Amino acid sequence: MRMRVWLVCFLVFLFPLVQIGAQSGRSTESGARHYSLNAIVQATGESLIPLSGDVNITRNQVALYEAGIEQDINGFRPDLTAARIVVVVDNSKGIPADIGEMEKATRALIGELFVGDRTMLVGFNDSPEMLMDFTEDGKKLAEACKLFTKKQNAHLYDALAAVAEDALRPQIGIAKRVIILISDGYDGGSQFEYERVLSLLQRENIVVYGLQIPDRTFGAPRAKKLGPKPVDAFHGLVEGTGGRVFKLDDAAKAAKIMTDEIRNRWYLIDYVPKGTNTTIARRLLVSLNDDKLQMRVKRQQPAN
Repeated sequence: MRMRVWLVCFLVFLFPLVQIGAQSGRSTESGARHYSLNAIVQATGESLIPLSGDVNITRNQVALYEAGIEQDINGFRPDLTAARIVVVVDNSKGIPADIGEMEKATRALIGELFVGDRTMLVGFNDSPEMLMDFTEDGKKLAEACKLFTKKQNAHLYDALAAVAEDALRPQIGIAKRVIILISDGYDGGSQFEYERVLSLLQRENIVVYGLQIPDRTFGAPRAKKLGPKPVDAFHGLVEGTGGRVFKLDDAAKAAKIMTDEIRNRWYLIDYVPKGTNTTIARRLLVSLNDDKLQMRVKRQQPAN
């Protein structure tokens, strides 16, 4: 029996929880805050060609800066564990893409998943709907793609918040948690604001990859209370969490790159911040001593 659950019913309970239960940091015996960062390696530049062969990076090649201050890296290791992936697809009536295009792109992703990775499929319009629960069964996921529809408005930020809180946070013991977003970045009236959902994703150490659909607003100005323009919101949510943006038209190539990064190019950096104020958001920057490679992390560490 196909499982379909309305995730939005949990949203009323989420607001007091957003500031607690952080997955990205914990306290040491001395009381100092210990952080673990996802760090992903890609070829320098924006090539759609996946990296080939093994990539061997040592801690001595990596430099981490928080609020402009270089940090001591206590631990650095590749993470080859299985992932929990949620594919989140805009099913609103205004999305400027055919259902067939979105289904084809999602099927391309499903076809590249590694053994052990468990994937959930969520469609959203004015509320998010789970079309398939976490599974390794590609056939079930492909079948669930037939449930895509186009109706009502796009509440993108509420959908991402629900996925972060109700789908990915409960995955206890899973460090590698990913959202693959198929959207144009448009939000039409969520209760969650852009800054709040971005902070939530960063705090939970969730990496967002994006398959971008052309902007339905054609770059039109938006009232400040509605948040950033769709294109800016899309890039901010993806790149702000350490992910990468691809075009929907490049879905087949992008699927290979995303799944390869998730399985083979993912590292964990452990550190205890020094010289920074952890009660405010701090800018993060990582550099890699290799001209052919670059490393991505989320753009900031949220306030404690």
